[in-house]
Amino acid sequence: MNTWSRSRYQALPLQQLHYFVIFGDIDESLPPLDSDRYRSIGVPEGVEMEFASRMESAELWEQFQKGPAWESLQSSSPSLGEAISQSPTCVVVRGQIADGDSLEPLANIVGVITALLDTGGHAVYDVLTATWFDSMTWRLSVFEPGLRGLSKLVVVHQEATKDNGYWLYTSGMRRFARPDVSFRHVQPSLVPACQKIVEYLVDGMLDGAVVPNGKILSFKASSEERDELNVRCDLAGGLDDQHFYNFYLEISIISKYSIRS
Repeated sequence: MNTWSRSRYQALPLQQLHYFVIFGDIDESLPPLDSDRYRSIGVPEGVEMEFASRMESAELWEQFQKGPAWESLQSSSPSLGEAISQSPTCVVVRGQIADGDSLEPLANIVGVITALLDTGGHAVYDVLTATWFDSMTWRLSVFEPGLRGLSKLVVVHQEATKDNGYWLYTSGMRRFARPDVSFRHVQPSLVPACQKIVEYLVDGMLDGAVVPNGKILSFKASSEERDELNVRCDLAGGLDDQHFYNFYLEISIISKYSIRS
């Protein structure tokens, strides 16, 4: 039985994009990959592994040692930040592969990264979501849970806006060849409900579902107030979008009403 299957898979004319950087003291002459231990047969065709040294490619370190993700890591785990800064080598894992009804290719990549962490790696930087993982967090949250762990490679962001509302949006969906999700102008009282809507859409698309352009969906906004939200999903963006670098579903509330007993 294929434990990586996507039960709701529908084809889209998109490719999966993968981009990770593993920092540490990793020797280029790696031992053979233990396929049973890491549930991996190596990186799939279309994805490359590139070794680099800090001495020869200092600009690669500089590229990732800036911005909000790096500043957050420096604040939350300065020792890990220092280890990354001083790491003599890194491995870049990136490429594009055809989408399909199985997430086994991504599972193979996750297994390779886990093996790199076990052979001198200290940290993983997920470029698509601008997220840092130390080796233990990666293993416990991404590798060990199997299929469920792959959802940790998508991040739902919550950003305050000038209209006293919030913008909920995702990053990382491009590695699943699916659009990201954007939900703007969310009132503070509706943030929990809208967060669940975003998560519902993400879960479905990770499983291979396709949300048609203009699709209208209904969700319970509050079990206590018995309210429902009707939302519309409009396809926008593109691979050259300056924020998502991906297509995205723009979610908007078209009606809110109470269910009478």
